[in-house]
Amino acid sequence: SVSYGDGVYKSTDGGKTWANVGLRNTYQIGQLVIHPTNPDVVYVGAMGRCWGKNEDRGLYKTADGGKTWNKVLYVDDATGVIDVVMNPANPDALLVATWERQRDAFDGNDPEKKWGAGSGLHKTTDGGATFRRITTGLPTSNLGCIGLDYYRKDPNIVYAVVDCEKIGSASPDEPYFGDVAKVQASREREAVEIAVTIGKRPESDQKPYTAYLGGQRENIQDEQGAQGHEFGGVYRSEDGGETWARVNSLNPRPMYFSVIRVNPSDDKVIYILGVQVHRSNDAGKTFTNDAGRGVHADHHMIVQHPQYNGT
Repeated sequence: SVSYGDGVYKSTDGGKTWANVGLRNTYQIGQLVIHPTNPDVVYVGAMGRCWGKNEDRGLYKTADGGKTWNKVLYVDDATGVIDVVMNPANPDALLVATWERQRDAFDGNDPEKKWGAGSGLHKTTDGGATFRRITTGLPTSNLGCIGLDYYRKDPNIVYAVVDCEKIGSASPDEPYFGDVAKVQASREREAVEIAVTIGKRPESDQKPYTAYLGGQRENIQDEQGAQGHEFGGVYRSEDGGETWARVNSLNPRPMYFSVIRVNPSDDKVIYILGVQVHRSNDAGKTFTNDAGRGVHADHHMIVQHPQYNGT
């Protein structure tokens, strides 16, 4: 179910002909972004091999149209780059999502490893010369696949859909009935004994909010309590990706989709792709899953016109 490539191809005649320009051992490429005014400057995020370690993972940059490549971000041989977004107002500022994952021997439904210490969010403001790992407001457990998108009109606003190993969890403070206790009460002046169950949630029920094939259902962020930001979902930044706040619990089948897009003209309109297309009109506070009506299930790509007004 997973094919692989042999690097990056370039066309200089509008797509009529193509030539390989390197990175032949990157296998899977997560994202490619091009400088808006200098097409010789390109960033390529390489996920690497699905089934084993690969030194060719990481974020690559060329400044000469693909003649030479420099690896500007590298975590380790088990962690690749799944998404890269460039600040619409400053092409030297990028957010990069790394993902530590590995398929099992039989390519089962989920990867053998889909969360890991190598997964995370990184930021550069100097064209990849230096990077900082961003953590404020994001889950502190091992992360998984992350999808990103800038808001074109105001790049201070960025959205992310984030997977983590605690996805679908409940707050430890959430009430749960477990062990049985007997209490005495009076009903119509007669003593009765009532059995009440209280206690901790059992290990078999630690993730009651799991949905969408290993993901998390929408609009239950208030139910997950004060620590809900630890459980993944949709996050918003208003300072260019430096700090984050969770706005919704939604994350459908993260290892397979993890695509988020904000309307180029209205930062309150957001799309999350999955088996259905989920849409929010209130900056992520609520989502509905009917935005892709009439389109076959499984959505991996959405393109919006830059002047689309959201209607």
